[in-house]
Amino acid sequence: MAHCKFILVFFLNYFYHFFDINFLIIIAISSFGSALSSLWFYQGVETAHIANKAQLYSKLLTVPAIYIFVNSEKDDIYFLLINALCVLGANLYLLYRILALSMVELKFTTLNEQFKYLKINFTLFISRISTYSFNGGIPIMLGIIYGNEAVAIFSVAEKLKNIAQVQLTL
Repeated sequence: MAHCKFILVFFLNYFYHFFDINFLIIIAISSFGSALSSLWFYQGVETAHIANKAQLYSKLLTVPAIYIFVNSEKDDIYFLLINALCVLGANLYLLYRILALSMVELKFTTLNEQFKYLKINFTLFISRISTYSFNGGIPIMLGIIYGNEAVAIFSVAEKLKNIAQVQLTL
């Protein structure tokens, strides 16, 4: 998902004159926070409850902040900023825990090494990016063709489907 947000940031870079600079900064913060996601690590070492707690606490801090700072429709930028900072804060904390407490060392790779891994996993990469593009494109096309009400109905149906999938896999 973070890859898609980075693509969005680069896309918006070419059309920045259509957008408010504050909006672009918030997208960049949200993208950076999503890119720092280390849920994969906590799931791998079977301590996902730590990541879940961090995300829960950041959401619990977000709700009062939204009620304090968002008072009208004009404050929509604050709502976006608070959510972006929530994602960034939780993921920075989880990254700190990995580096400081788990004694894991990060290694930065060269561009050639990244292309080597991309070449090996190209089919997986294409299938994942296709799925994200398809799933992300449905609400956009619904909104363009049928309007906000169709997007809301689709979103509710999608959430219910996800809840059912989670319940069935437990």
